[in-house]
Order: sequence, then structure tokens, then C-alpha cells
Amino acid sequence: MGKRPTFSWVIVSVCTVAFLFRFDFYGLSVALPTIAKYFNVSTENISLIFTTYLVFVSAGLLIAGRIEDKIGLKNGFKVGFIAFTIGSLLAAVSPSELFLILSRAVQGIGGAFLISTTFATVSQHFSKTTSVAVFGFVAISTELGSSFGSPAGGLLTEWVSWRGLFFADSLLGAFGLLSILMASKDFQKMAFKKDPRPLDIIGCLFWFLSIGLLIFALNKGHRLGWSSPTFLTLILSSLLFGVLFYFRESRYTYPLFPIKLIGGIQGLGALLIGFLSFSLIAGNSFLLPFFLEHVKMLTPSQVGLVFLAYSGSAAIVGLNAGKFARLASQRVLISVALALISIGFTTMFFTIQLDGFFHVFAFLIIMGVGFGLFFPNNNSLLMSHAPTGEKGVFSGLFNTFNNVGGALGACVFEIVYAWQSSHIKQLATTDASDTSWMIPGFKDSYLLAVIIGVTATLISLTLLLKKTQNA
Repeated sequence: MGKRPTFSWVIVSVCTVAFLFRFDFYGLSVALPTIAKYFNVSTENISLIFTTYLVFVSAGLLIAGRIEDKIGLKNGFKVGFIAFTIGSLLAAVSPSELFLILSRAVQGIGGAFLISTTFATVSQHFSKTTSVAVFGFVAISTELGSSFGSPAGGLLTEWVSWRGLFFADSLLGAFGLLSILMASKDFQKMAFKKDPRPLDIIGCLFWFLSIGLLIFALNKGHRLGWSSPTFLTLILSSLLFGVLFYFRESRYTYPLFPIKLIGGIQGLGALLIGFLSFSLIAGNSFLLPFFLEHVKMLTPSQVGLVFLAYSGSAAIVGLNAGKFARLASQRVLISVALALISIGFTTMFFTIQLDGFFHVFAFLIIMGVGFGLFFPNNNSLLMSHAPTGEKGVFSGLFNTFNNVGGALGACVFEIVYAWQSSHIKQLATTDASDTSWMIPGFKDSYLLAVIIGVTATLISLTLLLKKTQNA
């Protein structure tokens, strides 16, 4: 396992996607507190900038995967890079919070195509043994994106403007499009058979409304009131469209959501693990910059540098993904990675109130090692089960679980933090320099993270045990 592949522009293309996504993700995470101040909005409203992108990616992945099976992976890449670049340019010139949110939606549409196409391309273009190493390169690019995104987001925000981050996104999108043009010969070598099945437009609409209304309801629930008519209407509408989607899919000849591809308990468990893991990444990435800026009193550029502890350790582990795959099975490595992630969040929960930064760096390093080990193995294992001719839709399926988890994670972590913090603040001192009232909100959020991490670890160990018994 873990055979090192030779150079190709296909690798450059997929690594560009990985770099771009994390550069934008972590750069924006660092910039969010500043954007909130610029538009004078609360964490609840500013989280829409974060979650809108995830909603459109989540809701669009299945649709993008089905379209890519019709138009080919190369054209899927083109659509993704063009949409992401246009969305980035619009975000860079946004005159209002609403315009920025809509621009993020355009980025999300492009993101859906890029994520789905990337995983399908690696699985189709490379052998199973080589794909582990390629996914290792993808993991390295991912963490390099985090490494550059965090400090770049901080430096641009502090010394230029948060708009500079989105201009940088657009340049990376343009480079990605160029790499696809350079990879034309490689894509011509890939076997492509156009999927003749029609796209279920009504099913797409039901799916998008179900996911979108759920995320919007959770985002606004704290302000609207959890028992308010508006909140309950949004939740019931989300459930209604979800039920309609289910019945539509169960009766439609060519379903958008291919349940048969999940592959029983093992497949469902693996998808659930991805869902939980992404909820942890998104929730932590949303909250930690606020903790570092408002409690630890760091500047945006300093926050970006602190994040290097995570991305650097993850990059080192990702670089050796192929070597680790030769030492143990992917299922074992996934379980070890999830256990490390749980330990990291437990460390943060018990030490968050301490002075200094040692515990913060320890947390980020443990998290980096855990996620650096988790993603290459989990991605390779899942995509190896995708049937030929349905790589795009399978990639869309499991990335949908991941990104829905991310969107819900950002919402739920913000809800836990905001609810506890707003309650404590009423009893806190009026001294503006005293931010101790924020600690309970962050602490409760990390307690939730511990519960989620342990749950994912137990699911992984259960799947490993069942697989061992069956063997």
C-alpha cells in the first residue's frame, strides 16, 4: 500500500482544490471577528457567512456528482473553478453583509463541483494502492492551505483588508482553472461513459430546501426563540421537504440519493464518522479565533500564526500517510486518529480557563496529528468502494455527509456558546476588559466536542471489531 505516484497535472489540480478550500476556510475563520466588527453584526449573523457556503456545498454535492457523471470530470472541474472564482471576486467587493452572504453561496456552488470532482478523479485515475499516497498529497495540500490561510487571513485582515482574502481566493481559482487546461491529456486517458439517467430536478429542490431550512433555523433559533412560531415553522418545513425528498427518491427510477451505494452498516458507519468529524472541524474553526482574539487578546495576524501549530503537525503526518498505511490497516489508523482527536478536545475542555498558551498549542498539535492521520485513510477507504461509472455521485454522497456535518457543527457550537455566554454575561462585571464571562460558553462547546469525538471513536472501533470478526 501507499505506492508513490509519478507527477501529473491531475495531481496538481486536485491538490489545488485541497489547498484552496482550506486557505479560504481558515483564512475566513481568522477574519470573521473583524468582518463582524466591520458590518457591526453578532456572532449569530456573522456565522451565516460561514454556514451559507457550507449549506450550498452540502446541498449541491449530490447534484454536482450526478452532473459530473454526465459531463465528465474535466468539465466538472471547469464549472467548479469558474463559479468559485466569480463568487470570490463578488465577495471581495461586497458592499453589505447580505451581498457577502450571497457571494458565499456562489462560492459554495463552485465548491460542490470541486469537492465531488476531486475525490472521484483520484479514485478513477489512480490505483487503490497509489490513491492512498495521492490522498496523502491532498492532505498535505489541505494542511498547507491551512498553514498559509491562517496567517495570510490574519495579515491581510490586519494590514490590508479582509477583502484581500477573497481576492487571493480568486487568484487561486484562476490557477486551478489553468491546471485543468494543462491536465487535458491526462483526462483524455480516463475512461468516461456518459450517465444517460435524467437528473431529478424536483428531488434536487426538495433536498436543497430540507438542508437549507434546517441550517437557517438552527442559526436563527437563539434570536427567534426555540419555541417561537417562526422557528418551529422553519423546522417543520425542513422536515416536510425531507419527507417529500425521501418519498420522491424511493419511487423515482433514477434517485439522486443512491442508498444502495452506502453499502450496509459498514458504509453507513463510515459516513456517520465523516459527518461527526467535520462537525468538530467546523465548530472548532468557527469558535477558536473568537476565543484567541477576545479572551487571549491576540491580533488577527497572531491568531493566524497560532493556527500553524495545527496545520503544520497535520501536514507532517499527511506527508507520511503512505508509510502509515503500510504499517497498519486503514480501519485501525482511522480509529487511532479519532482517539487522538477526542484526547485533544478533552485537553482543551479541562485547560481552557488556564493562563498562557501552552495548552492551546498542545491542543492544536494533537488535533493536527489526529486529523492528518484521519483524512487520507478515511477518504481512500471510502472511495475504494465506489463502483466504476458512479465515482462522481458516490463522492457527492459521502462529501454531502461531511459538509452537512460541518454546517451543523458550526451552527450547534455557536448555539451552545451563545446560549451560555448570553446567560453568564447578564451576571458578569461591566468592565469591558473582563472577558471571563466568555469562558463558560467556550467550555460547554468543547464539552460537546468531547462527546462527539468519543462517539465517533466508539463507532469506528465497533466497525473495526465487526470487520475483524467477519474476516
